[in-house]
Amino acid sequence: MKESIVTGLSWIRSNIYKLGLMKQPVVKVVNETNEEMGHKLLNRHDLHVHFPAAAIPKDGPSAGVTITVALVSLFTGRRVKTDFAMTGELSLQGLVMPVGGIKEKCMAAHRNKIRNVILPQKNREDTLEIPEDVREELTIHFVEKIEEALLLALEIPLEADDSGSAARRCLAASRRPGPAVTPAVVSAVPH
Repeated sequence: MKESIVTGLSWIRSNIYKLGLMKQPVVKVVNETNEEMGHKLLNRHDLHVHFPAAAIPKDGPSAGVTITVALVSLFTGRRVKTDFAMTGELSLQGLVMPVGGIKEKCMAAHRNKIRNVILPQKNREDTLEIPEDVREELTIHFVEKIEEALLLALEIPLEADDSGSAARRCLAASRRPGPAVTPAVVSAVPH
């Protein structure tokens, strides 16, 4: 879980302008990378991510996409749609990597009346294991990059607001009833 959080934060730091967390500078400091700018921005807040059920042994990482969507929701103030479930691991380049347990995860989403599921493109074949009656009631969205998952999962698409005011909404976002992602509890407060 910790590696998924670190990877998600690294991707967010590298994409601060694309996410609207900072305005693109007119004149950029010559040797300062997006990662360094993102590091400065995110270091203004203490970040605490808590997984109440993290003590349960897992077969492998699979929460990178969910964690990254939750963190982007927190930092941009954009809510996560409540009718979406998601799984997939994240690379530093923002690629969505395949995971195990697709059948079980989709059946759990269906049991909980969630009808939209975001899965890694490379797990497409695994969906054939899902019972047909369940598969017919789900809308499965296959993604290759985290940006695709963000466009699907966030109530306001990232491109809909390019005003650059997202950073100012960060504190307000941390006070709203969190991102609609469980079991994680994510919060950020300014130093």
